[in-house]
Amino acid sequence: MKKIYLPLLLGLVFNSVSAQVSTATTNGKLSTATNTKVKHNERKWATRSVMIKGSMETVTFGTEPRVVVKRAIDDLNPIKYGEHNYYLDENGNFFRYNGGRYLLVKPSKGLVINKLPKDSFHLDAKGNWFDFRNGIFYKAVDGGFEVVPAPLDAIIYDLPLLTDVVMVKDKAYYEYLGVLYDKVMVDDEQGFQVVGELTE
Repeated sequence: MKKIYLPLLLGLVFNSVSAQVSTATTNGKLSTATNTKVKHNERKWATRSVMIKGSMETVTFGTEPRVVVKRAIDDLNPIKYGEHNYYLDENGNFFRYNGGRYLLVKPSKGLVINKLPKDSFHLDAKGNWFDFRNGIFYKAVDGGFEVVPAPLDAIIYDLPLLTDVVMVKDKAYYEYLGVLYDKVMVDDEQGFQVVGELTE
């Protein structure tokens, strides 16, 4: 399968003087706005716990995360799971309604969709097959595809565009929707390996 490398909108948050926040126009189309610039030494930092290959660590990231917001959801039927309705767009992004807007979220584990989003790809993680699209891993089940936890050691080759760079101790990782990836080389190609997930 041909691997297409998308340009990554990754800038070390520690060296950045501005953070981007994705917002939306009233017709539901995403656009990008830039926060007011702040000096490096004025930034506040947030920490969360993360399990990396069986070891509990602390991940550090900026308090101005990239947030994708849609003001309207066009022609998308809700997928009800538990107490929540999710909206899945054609690019494999899940949204939930909150306070008059739709926020990009990670769907609950166990949610089942009828068919995979377009451009999903099949991957092998230690002999187990999964499907992946835009930060979400799926497992084929009767009646569709179930959202599952990110399989440890699974390797992908394209990170979602809004992936952030975070720090654990003195090492940088890539984080998207709570999943941490480490950069690896596979047969002389750059890949990104799942190493852990943020704890709830």
